[in-house]
Amino acid sequence: MYYFFITFILIFETFFCSTATALESGELSVFTKRRALKLLINHGYRWKQTGTLALDAEAKTREARSALLPHIKFYAREFGANVHPGELGLSSLGYSAVIVGTYGVNLEMSLIDLASSARLNAARENEKISASNIDQYRSDLITLMLYQYLNVQKFRSNLDVIAANITRDNELIRFAEQRLHSGMGVELDRTRAKGLLAKDQYRQIEIRSQWVKSCDELSATLGEEHLSCTLPPLKLELLPKKYLQSRDINKIIENRPDVKASRSMTVAADEMKKFAERESLPKFQLYGQMGSVGVAGQVFGVSGVFSGLGGVQIVFPIYDGGLNSGKAQAEKVKAIQAELQEKQVDLDAKFQISQSLSQLKDVQAVVSLSNQNIEIAKEELYFAKRKKQLGSASGLEMSNAHVNLANAYDMNIQGIYAYEMAKVLFFKSTGQINKYFELELKKDPHD
Repeated sequence: MYYFFITFILIFETFFCSTATALESGELSVFTKRRALKLLINHGYRWKQTGTLALDAEAKTREARSALLPHIKFYAREFGANVHPGELGLSSLGYSAVIVGTYGVNLEMSLIDLASSARLNAARENEKISASNIDQYRSDLITLMLYQYLNVQKFRSNLDVIAANITRDNELIRFAEQRLHSGMGVELDRTRAKGLLAKDQYRQIEIRSQWVKSCDELSATLGEEHLSCTLPPLKLELLPKKYLQSRDINKIIENRPDVKASRSMTVAADEMKKFAERESLPKFQLYGQMGSVGVAGQVFGVSGVFSGLGGVQIVFPIYDGGLNSGKAQAEKVKAIQAELQEKQVDLDAKFQISQSLSQLKDVQAVVSLSNQNIEIAKEELYFAKRKKQLGSASGLEMSNAHVNLANAYDMNIQGIYAYEMAKVLFFKSTGQINKYFELELKKDPHD
């Protein structure tokens, strides 16, 4: 599994966990995505639960394999009877109560059993399905962890922007009051500035609540009660062009766990169809038995005779009322359904990869526009402040410039967040979520 590689690149890292409130402290080490992944693998309860999914498939494989392996059993049978000793070659007169015992070992081993062989092949494919399902669940879990991680980053960035907004709100209020005192302003400007401050303060409370909730959700996924760490700031990291180059999509989807599982499901269904069809064929088995027969009487002590036999037995049904033919028909239908499902999974996988690529390009364009809007808004605020210095700026001009800059920063944060999520979904759609962490590997200053 590719998670072995992820574990390997993280093996030398350490980090400390305690309280969620310390996330704002710059004194603590930066909690990178790869460090979060390490914690998920080593401490995440959901991650550990996925490891138990293979146990059932392994048990069924052992059960199917047992039909082709030797079966050795010990047996012991005893019964009592009143018999004439003369019938047993004894000299005593009259009848005696005796115990007849048979003890030994019984051996059975399949020589030719085509049905059980097909069943074993199906069980082995089910093990592959289980392994692919584990990969899929873990891929989904890593995606969830990254989604929560990015949420924490996004809300932290929102709080930083709001803090800057509140500072500018207070500046607007002071500017409006100065203009009022000089007789050049109107009360509406001060009211508007106070309204902006109240709006940002309310939004600060709302975003902080969402940030704390996101921290708790991330902690729960990582298997920790609280995290004490500082996440790096949310910033744009464009995906290298090599990942976006045109490649054979049919080869790409072969890395996806769900595609691998659908392939194995088709093979397993075909083997179960063979199993049902071969149930009517003869089975050749090696049979052997060896042991001793002993007779114990009241007066003649104990005697025993060694015995043994061996041979080949043939087993096949003569008439089963259509049971096997019905099973064969049912398994044939399942095989057809599995084949159709495999084609649908392939089609869905190709669509998801194509969609993720398109989303990456669209979101990148949005981020580029948001960066331009920030520059425009900064320029607008700059000229508004220049006019303020010259005494010709109105309260409305200042507040509009302030609002436009705040909105530009918000749009930029949302765009970067959407781009990072698009990167996550792109790598997940290709079945190589580990590639996402390779991007961070070269940038982590703690390596």
